Amino acid sequence: MRKDVIEKLVAEYEIFWDGLCPRCGRAMEQEKAMRALSRYADVSICSSCGMEEALQDFGDKENAGNFKVWQMYKELLEGVENREGRKNFMSILGSGLYEGTNTAGESVLVGVEQGKGMLIKTIHASKPKWYEVVEYDESGYQCGVTYEPTGD
Repeated sequence: MRKDVIEKLVAEYEIFWDGLCPRCGRAMEQEKAMRALSRYADVSICSSCGMEEALQDFGDKENAGNFKVWQMYKELLEGVENREGRKNFMSILGSGLYEGTNTAGESVLVGVEQGKGMLIKTIHASKPKWYEVVEYDESGYQCGVTYEPTGD
């Protein structure tokens, strides 16, 4: 996930996320001056997340700037499990490749092509060497299902 996507999500969902940290989902400080500015995107986060990002910058370089763990992104990715959620996902994020986990904790890759639709590739626990590839049209309706090897 790219920083511009997080910034767009915060701008689009400002009304819904007002007062909540987009990184952890908890209530932010009432005074905006007490909030932190993320080191990885031009958005305000709670002071706890600000401290966590600072510590990650100092020691945990591998997870620094990982937007997949942001609560806002997780909720948007979970929404692809229904038609309205898929339409919303495509309209907000636009063309690109997005990755994360679904509500079952399985790895998911979502490819979006504006005006055409999206593909959702899922690695199910029962078939760890295969992607289940589900194709959706631009309205979020399912068009087909195939399987392909993960390459592992």
